[in-house]
Amino acid sequence: MSNSGPSTGGGYSRFRVRSSTSHDDWQLPSPKRPRLNTDGPDSSSNASGHAESACLRCRKRKKRCCRTLPQCTACDTTGVQCSYPSSDNLSITVAEVNELRAQIERLSQQNVVKNNSNSNSYVLSPADTFKSGSLGNGPDNDQEDTLFLARTTEANGSNHSWNWSPDLGHTPRPPSNNLRLPAGLAVRELVDGYFRHVHKAYPFLDQGQVLKDIDDATTRPGNNSEGLSPLIYMLSVIGCITLHRAGKLSDDILASIKVPYEELIGQCMLDPSIHAVGMLLLLACYSTFDPTGICPWIVIGLAGRQAIVLGLNRKSTRESGLTLQEVEQRNRLFWSIYALDREVAASFGLPPSINDENINVPLPSVTIDEYASATRVQLSKVLQVCRNSIALRDLEGKILQKVHLANPISTLNIGMADRQAIVSQFVSQLDDWYANGCLLSQSENDEISFHDNIPWLNARYHGVLILLHYPSRFNAYYCREQLSSLRESIRRCVQCSAVLLQQQHLMLHHNTLNKVLVICLLLVFCLMQGNSEVVQVGEVRQDVSSCIDILEDFTGRWTLAKRSLIVFRDLERLLPTIRPGAGHKSPTTIESLRRVQSDAQSLIRDGLGPSSVYNNLYPLSVDPSSHSSGH
Repeated sequence: MSNSGPSTGGGYSRFRVRSSTSHDDWQLPSPKRPRLNTDGPDSSSNASGHAESACLRCRKRKKRCCRTLPQCTACDTTGVQCSYPSSDNLSITVAEVNELRAQIERLSQQNVVKNNSNSNSYVLSPADTFKSGSLGNGPDNDQEDTLFLARTTEANGSNHSWNWSPDLGHTPRPPSNNLRLPAGLAVRELVDGYFRHVHKAYPFLDQGQVLKDIDDATTRPGNNSEGLSPLIYMLSVIGCITLHRAGKLSDDILASIKVPYEELIGQCMLDPSIHAVGMLLLLACYSTFDPTGICPWIVIGLAGRQAIVLGLNRKSTRESGLTLQEVEQRNRLFWSIYALDREVAASFGLPPSINDENINVPLPSVTIDEYASATRVQLSKVLQVCRNSIALRDLEGKILQKVHLANPISTLNIGMADRQAIVSQFVSQLDDWYANGCLLSQSENDEISFHDNIPWLNARYHGVLILLHYPSRFNAYYCREQLSSLRESIRRCVQCSAVLLQQQHLMLHHNTLNKVLVICLLLVFCLMQGNSEVVQVGEVRQDVSSCIDILEDFTGRWTLAKRSLIVFRDLERLLPTIRPGAGHKSPTTIESLRRVQSDAQSLIRDGLGPSSVYNNLYPLSVDPSSHSSGH
């Protein structure tokens, strides 16, 4: 991970559709955009293919423009749409427009013939995609397109509307205006809940600007709250989850929210831009709380790979045509994706999507504008918490790779002494992370935000220890000390999770459910492998009871949690049959434990997938007392 110092940029890019009078980097191109015209000398370019004046983006940024057509070098390098000032003499004539219409009509007829000749296939004709009026006659059609975008912006209730890049050979299409929240919900309150909690871990949005735009939209005449922009909609539904956890929103309202994953992800895949990657990150955040949605590991994987395609994992410079504000916004977005990617990967026991050891992107830092603002202290605290969260997820990723995902042959070549040294090094790094987190901790009791309180730090600390001491191939041939460390980590993790549950700070999402499933399997493992000196049945009974309380807090939509309750209750009924202090367990008890273990493994396969590293439990039948720590 990069430890480079803070950058000196400031500000962010925003999801926004602007009116036709403002020229934006991400604005949809106008049909009147100047093009190279070889028909005569009255075009806006000379014979060498250069425009007479600089493009709008270079003018706005006061940069030198090479004026090449159709894209200047600066815009082409950054991958944005280049547009030049309109000329009095348009380069496309009415005759050319009519000729294009005729060609489209001929192609449409050809496709219709193909469709009729093959009833089992459907070919989308150009007429279905490009309506006859889409080319228009110049200014009138441009006005119509602008009015459509303006109506969309007003209906969204915010200036943050999504622009779709037109550079991929398809027709840009804004998302359908069907993003609605349940009646009676205040958008400002929901978005504020997002920024009070989730934003601390993923600070890639400009909080002040987003809230200001929402306030402006609510006071705009004719505001229609039924249709929201994709950005505000996703912030609102994530805020619904936050308020639901705090007891401020009912289960029925939360269950009525249906996020259109297919539409939003489809648009993001057609739009490889910073805005699209940010939307994928928000979708991944929400999917971790959605029991009926797409697997979070898939969604964050899409975001991670899109980030790599855009080069977010490499340090940006001003020579690339980006401002310092844009560079810092890219850095924060990348580290937000990086952190969630590793958190989800460790939770599911699957490889992360960002697997790059040469990342040289600076960590999130306060920009010059933020440092000069009145909210400097608050912003600094948010970024400190974010950097601490990134450090934790980076450590989780390293443990996952070294202990669970490493090549089996390379693992066999590591001696036991070296393995113990690696484990000790990871523990030392985790201790350093915990110490830094304690310095950032706050004593106030915030029912929404808790990324920087002691119970949350404790739960994360012992959760990473469980990942480190999990009986994998790397940790094969468990000794008594290793089993004792694993059992202690489980006990402390369950205790801290119970405290968070009482404080309404425990997030009831896929990651928490996955951890409870893994703990169930490990409790059975400890009972089968350990004796009364290492595993005390009374403590196991307390852990099982706490896990049952956590699972009962999941709503009825979490069917896997309800199935897990059955397994935990079977284990709870089995514990009284295990006599404290018994050196050996009866065959009946062993058989019952194996049955519970089989049920727990089935839950992990269904919830985490058959490729999860948590399916590989080593060893199952080795008596740890027969091995010394130096075996």
